[in-house]
Amino acid sequence: MIDEINDLDVVVIPIGGGGLISGMASAIKQIDPKIKIIGVNAAGAPAMCKSFHAKKAINSKSVRTIADGIAVRDVSESNLAHILECVDEVVTVDEEEIAAAILFLLERQKLVVEGGGAASVAAIMHQKFPFSKETKIGAVLSGGNIDVQMLSIIIEKGLIKSHRKMKLVITLIDKPGSLMRLTDLFKNANANIIQIDYDRFSTKLSYGDAQITIMLETKGHEHQEEIRKLLNDAGYTFKEEV
Repeated sequence: MIDEINDLDVVVIPIGGGGLISGMASAIKQIDPKIKIIGVNAAGAPAMCKSFHAKKAINSKSVRTIADGIAVRDVSESNLAHILECVDEVVTVDEEEIAAAILFLLERQKLVVEGGGAASVAAIMHQKFPFSKETKIGAVLSGGNIDVQMLSIIIEKGLIKSHRKMKLVITLIDKPGSLMRLTDLFKNANANIIQIDYDRFSTKLSYGDAQITIMLETKGHEHQEEIRKLLNDAGYTFKEEV
């Protein structure tokens, strides 16, 4: 990384037990002491971050994070000593931030990266430390061992959070043509229907009503606002599900 990037300013490294960042930080500081080293903990496994700021080992009672590779409960005294000597700052990223980084790397860089490996990018994306547009930052992506089912959940939630999917539950009168009028509304809004479920037998419904659960592909926040307005103007009763 140092060989390939001239005048590197910052290197961001995930922290689990601290072995990787201890070795990298020690080497980098000996090559160029001006390079800042930022360590990243998962917020659900913050032992090293707490220990760094307290300057003493503080173990966590439990850990819970999608970043399996850095889900470490106890602090190594020897690794903490190296980190205190060579690392400039340690920050944390939460689950939503890690998930957003995994999705970003998958979409933009075509890289499958586990939660622990994506923590460094999450810290950059969410500006967990100060930098400018001119700052040259290196990020360590330390693994791709992510569960396929977890990856699927992260993609689905990420698309909903970024306003590229929306799930609606709509009540309409159960008579011929009602569903067609609804789907014509989505057609006119240029929203693509990717899943639909029609329920006319729920005991929660009034007599003569039906409940439609529909998943749409959308083009962002403004597009979803347009769809909500069209539904309201047409007199539909609806709610959104996440």
